[in-house]
Amino acid sequence: MGIVTVGSDVTSFRMIEKITRIGDQHIAGKANWSKALPYVVLEAMAQLAALDVRYRLDFCRHAFLLKVKRCDWPPGEVICGRWSLSARRLNHGSAAYLYHTRANGPENKPVEAQMLIGALDYDERFDHKVLQTHYRKVFACLSKDTGKS
Repeated sequence: MGIVTVGSDVTSFRMIEKITRIGDQHIAGKANWSKALPYVVLEAMAQLAALDVRYRLDFCRHAFLLKVKRCDWPPGEVICGRWSLSARRLNHGSAAYLYHTRANGPENKPVEAQMLIGALDYDERFDHKVLQTHYRKVFACLSKDTGKS
């Protein structure tokens, strides 16, 4: 079997450019891509939902994508332009949060997914001193001048 190399042309792991709105059960943001593969839209929606979980938990727990329950995959082969992102919390327990996520691109063809975001206590694998500080800084940078509703 040969080796398959997948390249995304994405230069950063952080897909979100800015958080534009934070509400009681939702968060919204923006992203901008040039020639990215379609899965980056899914990754950006997951990052936005996970940032919301971290924010709700005062950055005291690790948040991660646990499961994509349903996804309407983005049209086309290449993602370009400015996208609006949103994540609305539908339900949650102590260790998992269910979100309806949506991304609208320049051609107004929405991508929607239901995502389950897990939350774990920090431990030896996920160092709270490093990750808590990191995600607080990321959130503060992305949400500067954000409208809260």
